Amino acid sequence: MKFCAALPLLLTSAAASCGTFSNLLMADMGDGDEKYMSLEDGQLTLSQQDPLWNLTATVDSTCSATIDFSLSDKPAYPPVPLEAHLRFSTLSTVQLEYTDSSGTLNDDDTYPLNVWTSTVPQAAQAPCAQDFPDTKFQDLHDGDVKTVSLSGSTLTMGQEGIWSLTTTVDPKTCQAIVDFSTTTKPDQPPVPLVATVAVAVGAAGDEAVQIIYTDETGELNDDPVYPLNIWQAV
Repeated sequence: MKFCAALPLLLTSAAASCGTFSNLLMADMGDGDEKYMSLEDGQLTLSQQDPLWNLTATVDSTCSATIDFSLSDKPAYPPVPLEAHLRFSTLSTVQLEYTDSSGTLNDDDTYPLNVWTSTVPQAAQAPCAQDFPDTKFQDLHDGDVKTVSLSGSTLTMGQEGIWSLTTTVDPKTCQAIVDFSTTTKPDQPPVPLVATVAVAVGAAGDEAVQIIYTDETGELNDDPVYPLNIWQAV
């Protein structure tokens, strides 16, 4: 399914070449902490300062690499090596999406288990995304699945039989205010969040709609554009 009619040429060009960057600060949606990522001469280096560890892997022509965290000093890691795929989003962020080709963690070898994203997003590039019907989204923080649809400027989200919410997306910014306190959703954030509709694209041109949450009040993070959570279409 195509969610974005025409991603900017710069975005698709960057994805094709994988890019080069050094010590890019990444927000880890699953662990809820920060890592660093570098890419130079086809070598992807992942690291963290506290606890201290680092790991290097070779990136292939699809901008993917096999990451075996057991080879590092990372204190908690998956039971199997994961595939890490570089993606580039319509917020001009670099992302690293993790999947499991072994089928140990998920039977679907394309299913997003976690995403790391660079922490300095830019203004969203319109169009936000093409309209889409009810679609399953993996909540990378909560670890469960939500249902989301977009029709014009109307963004609807929820979990069947548990809660639902409808809000309006500004077509210029691709943003909506999401106040979970108006729903029966369990484990709500203490403040309304800003939800940005974005699209992430891989080297092969594969696209995934994402809902990226930030807190403009400063309650959860002093940086109003810091990515707190990502929901990704599956």
